Amino acid sequence: MTDESSVTRLLAVAGSVLVVLSVVAVLGMLPTAASDYGIGDPITNDDTTSEASVSLNQTIYSEDRGDVVAIGVELSNTDTATVTIGTTGDNNWAQNVTVRDGDRDGFVALEFNTYTAGTSDDTYAGGTGYVVYSTADSADGVTNVAPSNGSFDPDSPADDTLAVADYAIAAVTGTAPASETADGEDAVATLALSERSTDAVTTYVAPDARLGDLDGVSAVSDLLDNGNVTEAAEIADGDVLLTKIDASGLEGVLKNRTDGASANDTAAFFAEARGDGVGDAGSAWAFRIDQANSGANASSATLNASNTEFLADGNNDDYWLVTDTDGVSEFADGDELETNFTTLDVDDVNPDDATVLDTWAFAAPEATVDTNADTDGDGDVDEVTVQKAAGQEITGVTNVAPGTELFVRVTGTDVGSPFVKPLTAIVEPDGSWTARADFSGNAQGANFSVDVRRGNERLLDDGVDGRIAAAPTASVTFNDQESFGTVVTVASVTTSDGGFVAIHLNNASGTVIGASDYLEPGSHSGIDVTLDRPLGEDARLVAMPHQDTDGDRAYEFEFGSAVDAPYTENGSAVTDGASITVTSPVVTTTGIMTTEDPIITTEMPIVTTEEPIVTTDMPIVTTGIMTTAPLTTTGDHPTTDASDTAPTTAVVTTVDSPGFGVVLTLVVLALVQLLAVLREGSD
Repeated sequence: MTDESSVTRLLAVAGSVLVVLSVVAVLGMLPTAASDYGIGDPITNDDTTSEASVSLNQTIYSEDRGDVVAIGVELSNTDTATVTIGTTGDNNWAQNVTVRDGDRDGFVALEFNTYTAGTSDDTYAGGTGYVVYSTADSADGVTNVAPSNGSFDPDSPADDTLAVADYAIAAVTGTAPASETADGEDAVATLALSERSTDAVTTYVAPDARLGDLDGVSAVSDLLDNGNVTEAAEIADGDVLLTKIDASGLEGVLKNRTDGASANDTAAFFAEARGDGVGDAGSAWAFRIDQANSGANASSATLNASNTEFLADGNNDDYWLVTDTDGVSEFADGDELETNFTTLDVDDVNPDDATVLDTWAFAAPEATVDTNADTDGDGDVDEVTVQKAAGQEITGVTNVAPGTELFVRVTGTDVGSPFVKPLTAIVEPDGSWTARADFSGNAQGANFSVDVRRGNERLLDDGVDGRIAAAPTASVTFNDQESFGTVVTVASVTTSDGGFVAIHLNNASGTVIGASDYLEPGSHSGIDVTLDRPLGEDARLVAMPHQDTDGDRAYEFEFGSAVDAPYTENGSAVTDGASITVTSPVVTTTGIMTTEDPIITTEMPIVTTEEPIVTTDMPIVTTGIMTTAPLTTTGDHPTTDASDTAPTTAVVTTVDSPGFGVVLTLVVLALVQLLAVLREGSD
């Protein structure tokens, strides 16, 4: 409970405070508005115990003339920094710009448009001047742009553009430029501005079904990687036309348009383009697509925001025009067209007009079916035969965009036995397509028709007739065997249509390590197959008969391919396996031993026997020939003939038994040495 004296003391203290505040207010020492108390303003990140600083995220910023430079300003213990670009001494132009870190994340991405540089002196953003400085993050902002110094002072970007040169960059905390502070800049860098270029214009195509996916440069890049956007010399009606522009120095021009009246990059591109009356007199470029095969008065196709979207990635100078060909009435079957992109010298970015061209053709969509038979006997190979088996392929070619999904419909045409097989195929980069079907459950000899469509649009003038033929058959016998590891022998192969025998390592899915030469239809036995690499040890191999589907008598099968596919039975490849025992090959060597000393003879009788001195069941593998000088005998001792030119030979035989051949050879050599010693002793 509060007593009366306590209340009196509290009122006295409050009164004293009010008196003090009143005196301070009278002296002008108190803020007079709520905002002066910080009410409604974000709390600053100033730290009185730490020094404020600013740095730049690069030391060198490289861009082409007319592009936008992104300068990263890093702030610490402050939310404000001033950046100075250029010097009057070196560049005849310098300008100060102050930025504020509005979201207090310590970073401001300052965007400097080199195309509009020098044109914002009179007013800034919202006035009559052009926008030169902005921030990538809308939470941040540019709070002040000072009038520039120097003689570079264009009235509009089309009058003059910042020249190729190196421009000094200085940054400092606060609102004053570095040149006006006691300590000077906190950070420095250099802007290296290079000459711009117009390099190429290239035509690409994408499937019509992908039009909705092409909503940005990154999406185009992804579709390029997966093959759904491909370079093209012909565009089929209904597909998506893509035009890639390789040029630098466009980014600043586009940004100037979007900072002004243009709603987006597409509107900005076409507003700037000048061609056939499209665009204004101060345009930086012209873009058009002309007919190249209609004489001197050829018309141009009308591309605009209604049928084309312009996609820009100015940081990487990556620009695409995506056109729905259904929306361009001027395109017609058989047109030869020329895409023209020209950068103009009216903005002083280009010393002269620079033009790049690309030519391409426009055609009605169509497809063909590969035929392989003359089933109607009219002398023309214009029908298709498939086999009564699974994995049968119907192939063809089309001019619609790679990556397009085709619908291939196979319809039975025999009365009383109709069937329908709805198949799909994807167009490959070379325009080919393949549809696969299982005909094993259909009657042999049944007739059918093939139709090919893109969506509901027929790509064939007429259906292609076909017939189901008997499935090819094969059998193979591959026995266990011994081998030196370089060649194996397949006991027998029978094929209905000819082909090859492939040898797989370990199992039917193993690596192919050899294949036979072409085998005519019918039965063959004892087929030797040379292996691509020798076996170093015992192995399990599998023999597999293959067809010669392309008729070139060369084995070309690869997994996943239908060329020279294996013979099958009940959906599986025909095979037989064998165990291969690798043995050492027989090696034959011939060595010759010679000596100038005669063999010593004695008068001891030669002992003979009907039994062989050495017997073995092993084969003889080496033969050595020992040669000596001819002998003559005088009395009890032999002497050599004076001429010493007719040597006498002795055959030394070694038997292929472990260690035995070597031992016998050594024994013979020892005997030779012993005879030589005896001769010396007799002398």
